[in-house]
This record gives sequence, structure tokens and C-alpha cells, in this order.
Amino acid sequence: MRDGSSALLSPPWPDDGRPGRGTDLVERLVSLASQERRMALVLVRRGGYAVGVAAGGSLLAHKAGTTSARSRGGDPGVAVAGRAAQEAARILSGQSFEYLATGGDKPLVEAVLAAPALRAVAKRPRLAALPVADPTSAVLHKAAADFCAIRIRISDTSG
Repeated sequence: MRDGSSALLSPPWPDDGRPGRGTDLVERLVSLASQERRMALVLVRRGGYAVGVAAGGSLLAHKAGTTSARSRGGDPGVAVAGRAAQEAARILSGQSFEYLATGGDKPLVEAVLAAPALRAVAKRPRLAALPVADPTSAVLHKAAADFCAIRIRISDTSG
């Protein structure tokens, strides 16, 4: 750009041998981003979780919930990770998907994925994690679409 700023556009999917089609880079990027891919989503923060399977930016199966261990004197992070792992195993069992999409508290996400029933899920190629403040059903629906979006990073050198 004339002011020295720049924009870096990144496709949502890793380079896995299915390039987009088109006559220039932008057309190929749009084509690549519009390819329908299936993903498992695992969003976790203390006190809440949301898990699901999505294709083309829409959820096919999902569950969101909250867990509190404070009244029982336990660690809320451990409680939510355990509940999220149970629900993820139930929802993802028998589903086919190419990628794992995560968001929220990274140590809690990793605790969920460490569950024996989710070992195969944890080995899937991962998409770049999303920041998630509160993993509700509405946030999961938005995340399903956001993971399919072209990412744009703007660098402004004027400032």
C-alpha cells in the first residue's frame, strides 16, 4: 500500500495438496477457503466448554455446558476438562473429520485432549487456535464459521 502498510491473507486450511483454483493468487485463496472441510471443535475455559463437529462453517453435532466444582471444594478447571472430555468423546465418536479446531484456555484444551478416548482426535492436524472468552453454544456456532474464514493480518508502519 502507498502508506507502507501491508495485509497478509492466509487460508483457513493447511497446505495439504488441495490448492484453490483460479487465475491469480486471490482467486485461488478464495477457492481454497470455500472448500468444504470437516472439523472437530473443542473450546474450553474454566467454568465452560463447547464441543462439536462442523462442515462448511455449520455445526452438525454439538454440546456446550458449564461445570462448577467450587461448591464441592474442587478445581473448576479439572471439573470442566473432565466434563468436556466426556462430551467430546460422545459427540466425536464415529464422526469423520479432517482437522481439529481448538480455542480457549490452552492447558485445559490439552487436558481434554489427553483423555484416552480422545487420543486419535488429538493427533489430527490442528487449525490455528481461536481466542475464546466464554465457550457457549453461540460462540461455538460463530467459531465453526470463523475457522473457515480467510485470516487477514494488517501491518501498519505509519504509526
